[in-house]
Amino acid sequence: MAGKVQVVDNQCAEQPAFKEVNLVSRSDPFQQFNNWYQEGENDANQFMCFTTATKKGLPSCRILASMGMNEEGLKIYTNCNSTKAKEFKENPFACSLFYWPKSNRQIIIQGSVKDLDDKESTKMNEGITDRDCRVKLLMGDQDEVLSGYDEMVERKKDVEEKYKDVDPLPYSSNMKGYILIPTRFEFYQGHCNWQADRITFTKQSDSTWILQRLMP
Repeated sequence: MAGKVQVVDNQCAEQPAFKEVNLVSRSDPFQQFNNWYQEGENDANQFMCFTTATKKGLPSCRILASMGMNEEGLKIYTNCNSTKAKEFKENPFACSLFYWPKSNRQIIIQGSVKDLDDKESTKMNEGITDRDCRVKLLMGDQDEVLSGYDEMVERKKDVEEKYKDVDPLPYSSNMKGYILIPTRFEFYQGHCNWQADRITFTKQSDSTWILQRLMP
C-alpha cells in the first residue's frame, strides 16, 4: 500500500538560503558548528541523536545530552558498561545528529570515538549536580537487565536510603567521558518548498577539510 507524504506543519517559516558565502569559515567546520549551536533554540541544542553500531554493523541510536564541543571533538558522558560504550570498543565509529525544528537545521557529525582522560571524566562527573540524576546513576549500570519494575523502584529506594544524609551524592565510578573525533560534518538548511542547502566538510589525510555542496 503506497504511502502519501504530507506536510505536517502548514505554518512553515521560510529560512534564508544557506550559501557558501554565509559560512563562518570555509576551512574550519568547528566554527560553523559553534555558530549554529549557539543560535539553537533555547535548550534544544543540548540534545542530539547519537548512533553507534556493533562489530557486525547493527546500529542503535538514542537521544543524549551534549557535553560540548572543543577543538578536538564532541564530548559524550555515559556508563562505561552501557551498550554504547561496549559498541565503542567493538566498532569505534559513530554519528551524531543535532536538529533544530524551528529553523529547520540539522548538523550531522561522523567520526571515531576514544576515551577521554580521567581528569576530563572527573570534571564531567562533578558537573552532574542534580540529585535525582545522581541517584539514577548510582542505581546500577545502564542497560543492565532488571527482573521488572519493582526491582527498579527498590534500587532507587536503596540508594536514597543509603545516602539520605549525604549531600552532595557521590558520583558513580562507572561513569566516564568519551569524545567523538569528527571526520565529516554536514550542515543542512531545510526550506518549505522541499529544497535544502547541504554543505559538507570532509577531513583529509593532511587534516585539511574539503568543502562540498550536495543535492537535497
